[in-house]
Amino acid sequence: MDPHLYLAHLHAADLRAAADAHRLARELGRRDRRPALPVRLYCRLWWAARPRPAAWPPSFLPGT
Repeated sequence: MDPHLYLAHLHAADLRAAADAHRLARELGRRDRRPALPVRLYCRLWWAARPRPAAWPPSFLPGT
C-alpha cells in the first residue's frame, strides 16, 4: 500500500476544485462584458463602409 496515495488524492481533488472555480469565474465574467472599444469602432466603420449593391454600376449587378 502506498502511504502517499491518500495525500495525492487530496491534492488532485483540490486542483479539480480550483479549476472548476476558475472556469466558473471566467464564464460569469464573460457574460456581462462588451467587446473592446477598438473592436466596436472597427465594426461600425466596416458597417458604414461596406459595399452596397444599390451603389454598384449596372455591369456589376448579377443578372445583367
